[in-house]
Amino acid sequence: MSDFTNGINREIFLDPRHIAKHLPNTASVQRSLRRGRSAHVFNDKVTMDRVAQTIIERGEYTGIVREYERYGLLFTEPIAIELIRMVQRFFCSTAR
Repeated sequence: MSDFTNGINREIFLDPRHIAKHLPNTASVQRSLRRGRSAHVFNDKVTMDRVAQTIIERGEYTGIVREYERYGLLFTEPIAIELIRMVQRFFCSTAR
């Protein structure tokens, strides 16, 4: 039996250092894409806040990643998109 129940039963907050990397058209998102990383982006801050509040209320503990406790929840509608910089490399060879 898990020690964790659904929802987060203590006061938490969104770390302001991580908000910009989840909003469209921010320098943080562009930097992630330039570095070849993906970015999970919400339509706007209102949507991001609504999703965060829902996870606080009903989310399920999923473990610890990079020293942060993670909670998740399956939504029936799309809540964000994942942007991935697609890099193609072309290798040319010459016939000898």
